[in-house]
Amino acid sequence: MMKYLSAKRSGNSTFPYRTLLVIYAALVVYFWPTVKAALLPVYDPLLTFTKISTLKAHSYLDERSSEWLTKNILIAKIANLEEENENLKAKLAYANAVISARIEASQAGLSTTSLQHELGIRASPLLARSAQLFSVFYLSKGYEDGIREGMFVFTNKRVAIGKVVMTRGQTASVELLSKSGEAYEALLFSSSTSSTSTEPVRMVISGNGGGSFVASVPKSIKIEIGDTVLLAAQETLKLGEVAGISNVKQDVAQRVFIRGGFSIGTLSSVYVK
Repeated sequence: MMKYLSAKRSGNSTFPYRTLLVIYAALVVYFWPTVKAALLPVYDPLLTFTKISTLKAHSYLDERSSEWLTKNILIAKIANLEEENENLKAKLAYANAVISARIEASQAGLSTTSLQHELGIRASPLLARSAQLFSVFYLSKGYEDGIREGMFVFTNKRVAIGKVVMTRGQTASVELLSKSGEAYEALLFSSSTSSTSTEPVRMVISGNGGGSFVASVPKSIKIEIGDTVLLAAQETLKLGEVAGISNVKQDVAQRVFIRGGFSIGTLSSVYVK
């Protein structure tokens, strides 16, 4: 050993790395079966636990995915069933209303095929509450009763409500005249004694929703709150009364706001002509 160290200090020899590496490899090969046998009781359970955990994790994820998919499918089916249920309720309410109206007419001694009245064809409004949102409601009478598209619908006080836009055998669809975007020619009767003309003022009114209208009228026309407005196409039908006037200095015309004289939700019967 002393000779080896003396030789290393003198630079006549190099450190035997390769020799030590060969000796280490030989020791590993020689003792590996013993080491493997010692580690096997620990390694095998660990490997088995890892495999089982992995399988359980995959199984859990598959189960949760299946549950999530099933849950969403059921939610979609429930939503569809609820929608179908609402549609069926609406159809049933509509059918009941038609039957009730016809029974009422029959008990009153009126013809079920053509319920004529001195004002027009008498009918019951159906699903009238929907008119407040969609400006459309239905009648308990239809084509078989003499109702045709284009006819006007009004109250017993001859206040115009709407216009028939579609007819079927025993029912009809009515669109409110006040539907937003609709326009009709109207006659304004001014009650002011200072009006420049005794003749009614012809003007075009636009639906403003909710049974109200708006129109532009020249500033030379004297208008007052409460002035009457009639439907030009049916001069015996009243559209409503002037409820407000906007007269802005910069504008060339004054804006007139007209309020209809009916509440569709409270009407039990209407007339069609």
